[in-house]
Amino acid sequence: MNLGRIKRAFVLILCFFVMGIPANAKASSTTKCYNHDCNKVIVVAPTCGNNGWRLYYCSKCGYLVKSEYLKPTENHFYGSWFTVRAATCTQKGARKHICSKCGTEEREETNPLGHSFTGRYKTVAPTCTKAGYIAAVCSRCGTLGSKVAIAAKGHSWGVWVTDKTPTISSSGLQHRTCSACRAIEQRTIPKLGK
Repeated sequence: MNLGRIKRAFVLILCFFVMGIPANAKASSTTKCYNHDCNKVIVVAPTCGNNGWRLYYCSKCGYLVKSEYLKPTENHFYGSWFTVRAATCTQKGARKHICSKCGTEEREETNPLGHSFTGRYKTVAPTCTKAGYIAAVCSRCGTLGSKVAIAAKGHSWGVWVTDKTPTISSSGLQHRTCSACRAIEQRTIPKLGK
């Protein structure tokens, strides 16, 4: 079905029920009125971007004598954009603005902001056995950027301390302690020779 016919039918129905057209109004040539006048005019005003209608009815019998499309008056008059959903570093946002004349809303997505790695860094110090790193931190969401490894330091061993002196019949035992992490390393001292 033609879209124009659908619009016209809708407007006619609207006029009959809402705008006070007589219930006996007809849109056919089978009326008892032979001399139509066009004194009754109903205007459905055009809005931003939408057609309007001007409908001419006979004031005697209600017959629809003619109808005209009215062109849209102008384009929408949108105000400032405002945020509906804020964009994050990785997720899109949304914003909208509203026509101040007809209330039509226009929405659009906004691009993700992307990470902002400027001036903030996180450092994880290396230990004796585990590597550390330094990484930039996003100032908006706290995500870490690429990590630059810092090599493990290795133990800082103290001197060997004898815990058990070796004898001819038994081995001895020594230990030493890391001054950084307090790890302990042990070693056996061989039995004394004969």
